[in-house]
Amino acid sequence: MSNSGGFKKIRLVTLMLNKYPGLSRKKAMSILREMKQRNKGTLIGLKVKKFQSLFSKIHKERIQQAEKERRAEIIRIRRHNKTCPICYKLFRQKYGKDRHIKMVHEKKSFAKKKRPATYTCKVCGKKYTHEVSLNRQAESHKESEVSIACEECGKTFTRRDNFWKHRERVHNLV
Repeated sequence: MSNSGGFKKIRLVTLMLNKYPGLSRKKAMSILREMKQRNKGTLIGLKVKKFQSLFSKIHKERIQQAEKERRAEIIRIRRHNKTCPICYKLFRQKYGKDRHIKMVHEKKSFAKKKRPATYTCKVCGKKYTHEVSLNRQAESHKESEVSIACEECGKTFTRRDNFWKHRERVHNLV
């Protein structure tokens, strides 16, 4: 390669550095090499507008690729933050993963302080700490209560929320 070719590359790099102030000299040289490959191995004969257009296109492609890789890394990190490092179970939220680790792998309990049961069912004698729980349980004593049967195992439920929890926990169905 002659000295004049090197001098022209430096001028081209300087031209592009002026147009793209955040661009490093190393990246500009790398883009020039790629331009040369795309232009049949030469930069000779490229008009200024064509040169600037091709440089801009390659620069934008690289920025988009870097952004795509950055987003993929963020997703990977977020997924990693929601995966148990011991058993690799995936959780919807980081809090669920942290609670799982403490309860399952560290054998810690999240038991709250028990409040005294102040409400008692008049039919069966079960005791509850909340009136809402007593009222919900009292509904189960009504004979007209419709039961919901699990299609998988046949277990019956009087409350729809318990049926759905059963499907999730026992049969891994959503």
